Amino acid sequence: MGIELSDFMARPFSQLMRKKRQTGRTTRMVELAEQLAKQGRAVYILCGSVKDASWLQRRIDDQSPGFGIKCERVPKVFDWQSMTIPGAHSDCVFLVEHWAIEQHFEGLLKMWCAFDRPEVGNVERLVMPKYRLVGHGEVINLGDQCLGDDCETWVDISGAFIGMKWNAFSFQPARRAV
Repeated sequence: MGIELSDFMARPFSQLMRKKRQTGRTTRMVELAEQLAKQGRAVYILCGSVKDASWLQRRIDDQSPGFGIKCERVPKVFDWQSMTIPGAHSDCVFLVEHWAIEQHFEGLLKMWCAFDRPEVGNVERLVMPKYRLVGHGEVINLGDQCLGDDCETWVDISGAFIGMKWNAFSFQPARRAV
């Protein structure tokens, strides 16, 4: 008894796509839709079902009223290669919500993921961290960084702080390359 393709395709599709969930793809798509609408383009977001389109339309109408972005179910005549609808005006932009793509191309996406390295627990691969947090009382070194005011970026620590002991109660979080 040999290995069969079905052995590779047996993993549930939801498991294969799990790592892509809750990553902000839909949010970024809606942000692009807003930018295109501001430029005067007619923007349609195509969804996998009427229910999904209604949900997303309510979200957009609540957060971005006045842009005229429309959410609809992917029509049967949608051309997946050109990402257009035959006969649509050239100013129309069609963005496709990821769930619609996953529904329409499930078999193809399963094949695409079939030969990925299997997950070990919830970790796909072990990656050594590039930084570690500076601990309370550690001396701040040249090259250490502190969390910026935007709470997203890291800024090099310089000047009088070099050589001081890091104090968890008065300094912003700091990291050090490992």
